Amino acid sequence: FILFYVQRYYILFKNTWKTFAKKKGDRAIKIKIALLVYIVMSLFSINMEAKTTNSTTDIKVALTSLKNSTVKIKVPSGMIVILDDVDIDYSYDEIELTSNGNKIKYKGNSYTKISIEKFNDQEQVNVSNKVINHNYRGKISLFVQNNQIIPVNEVPLEEYLYGVLPGEVGTSFPEEALKAQAVISRSYVLFSKKNNKNVNFDVYDSVMSQVYLGYDYESKKLNMIVDSTKDKVITYNEKIINAVFHSDSGGKTVNNEDAWGGQPLPYLRGRDDNNSDYSPKKKWDLEISYKEIISKFGIEPKEIFVAYNNADRVEEIVFNDTKTTKSITGDKFRIALGNNRIFSNYMEIENDKKNERLLITGRGFGHGVGASQCGMYNLAKKGYNYQKIIKFYYQNVKIEDEQDVIF
Repeated sequence: FILFYVQRYYILFKNTWKTFAKKKGDRAIKIKIALLVYIVMSLFSINMEAKTTNSTTDIKVALTSLKNSTVKIKVPSGMIVILDDVDIDYSYDEIELTSNGNKIKYKGNSYTKISIEKFNDQEQVNVSNKVINHNYRGKISLFVQNNQIIPVNEVPLEEYLYGVLPGEVGTSFPEEALKAQAVISRSYVLFSKKNNKNVNFDVYDSVMSQVYLGYDYESKKLNMIVDSTKDKVITYNEKIINAVFHSDSGGKTVNNEDAWGGQPLPYLRGRDDNNSDYSPKKKWDLEISYKEIISKFGIEPKEIFVAYNNADRVEEIVFNDTKTTKSITGDKFRIALGNNRIFSNYMEIENDKKNERLLITGRGFGHGVGASQCGMYNLAKKGYNYQKIIKFYYQNVKIEDEQDVIF
């Protein structure tokens, strides 16, 4: 373990010293000194980590909110730019990277992967595109997918959670609900990391995984909540569970197989959940014109038939214009019309033929599997502690220390 890093930093040192050997002046001297300090401190840090029985788990987060054809990186005290794990450059200024086919263009040359190392590990890396500008702890690497540069933030697990809680719940939730979210999010990301097949990253920074906002939105209160639950994970049969969650169940959670198919998981069983008192999406209504249905699905809904699954969620919608029929799954219907309009599949659809519109009455927000965040809020208000909240939503589970769990 240590030998690997010694070899890496030896190559780094040799290449850098060679680059600046013939250069004179304060700038070259500063770079040499900074490099020496960086290598010594890095090796010291690695040695201390190797002596620790439970080394830190790092999470690689794809910052899809920042993906763009042009991405800019800046570190206040300067950075080492590692190009395809071979070549090295340095910058005390902001650098600009652009996509060039399936590679990243930097200073006139193209590379498959670029990594950023900080001279000062206590500083944050600033990542920006043409619209968004965020700061992140840890390290940044970049790769290209579909002609878009995707930054990846590699950050220790607990610091990753510092950026998740502000994105998922915020500071207004009761303390025990926040603790429950911290343990759920820790379990979710560890399960995802183990079962992820993507070599470049473990999770997304969006609702495709769980919302991660990085350093800018951290708060002292939420960081203390994460620290107070350090290493705690949810297990079933001594394994960390897939701790999925959603915003609001609408009064009833869902079996995992009813939402997504596949094998039933014993800890993801649907149940009554009358804990949506604080939810803005406890009930919602929407009107959709025939014109929009025709535009989205290519058929006029003169007749409509709706099939429901065992959890009373819409499974299939059949439109009939008297000449043809068209079948659409509940998920595709929701995606086509927008998750920000149709908040869940827990809905009833009425055909208002006179006014040529569909009237939708729905409940809840999200897929309905696992824990409801609005429900956790309400249970905490009722006096539940975080352990009891977790066991309300995940059946027959335990809460254990991560190091005691066999992956």
